[in-house]
Amino acid sequence: MSYDVKVSTSGNDTVIRVSRKMEAKDIPDMARKFVGETLTVVQTETWHPAAADGSRTADVSGEISNTPVTLKGTARIAANGAQSIQAIDLDIKVAVPLIGRKMEPFVVDAIRNGLQKEHDLGHEWSGK
Repeated sequence: MSYDVKVSTSGNDTVIRVSRKMEAKDIPDMARKFVGETLTVVQTETWHPAAADGSRTADVSGEISNTPVTLKGTARIAANGAQSIQAIDLDIKVAVPLIGRKMEPFVVDAIRNGLQKEHDLGHEWSGK
C-alpha cells in the first residue's frame, strides 16, 4: 500500500486529499476486469472548524481512479474521555449497468480494509 497526501486550506476549512494505492486482492474476478490488480482511491476530506465541544466534521468525496466507482459522505472526529473517536459514513456507487449493485459490497470491503490499515498504522505510529 502506498499513499500521497496533500493538505491545503479553503477559507476556514482544511482540505486533505489522499491518494491511496492498494492491492485488489479481495475483489472478485468479475470486478477485477474493471479495476485491475490494484485500486487507487482518491479521497478528498474538507474539514470544517471545530464545534463548541471540540469535535470536527468533514465532507468526504472521492473515486477509485479509472473506474466507475464514486464515494461521498461525511467524517467526524470527537473526544471520548482521553481517547478520540473517528466515524466515517460513505455512500459508494458503482455505475455499471446490471452488475454495479452486485459489485458495491466488494468495493466497500476493499475501502474498509484500506481505512482499517490506515487506522492501524496511525496507532502504530503514535505508539498507542
